[in-house]
Amino acid sequence: MGLISFIKSVGAKLHGASEEKPATPEVLKQEIAKQGLPSDKVAVAVSGDTVTITGKATTTEEAEKIALTVGNTIGVSKVANDIVVEKPAAAAKMY
Repeated sequence: MGLISFIKSVGAKLHGASEEKPATPEVLKQEIAKQGLPSDKVAVAVSGDTVTITGKATTTEEAEKIALTVGNTIGVSKVANDIVVEKPAAAAKMY
């Protein structure tokens, strides 16, 4: 789905996270589950201040919510959303 940029000095302060480094993949998956999203279908990897999410989501909305949940935590400046959507929404068209 793409690379999304975030401000890494703001967001939810999760255990072990700081402005210098994001939380661990396990803690980020717990945050996904806490928001009522399916964390068992996705894999989370952290490299520096970039988080990569892979796996499957039922809808485009669900995939976007997972990416936003992870990106809105302290220490994360980019989220590479590589989630495969089973039922993608129609592409938005401008004019």
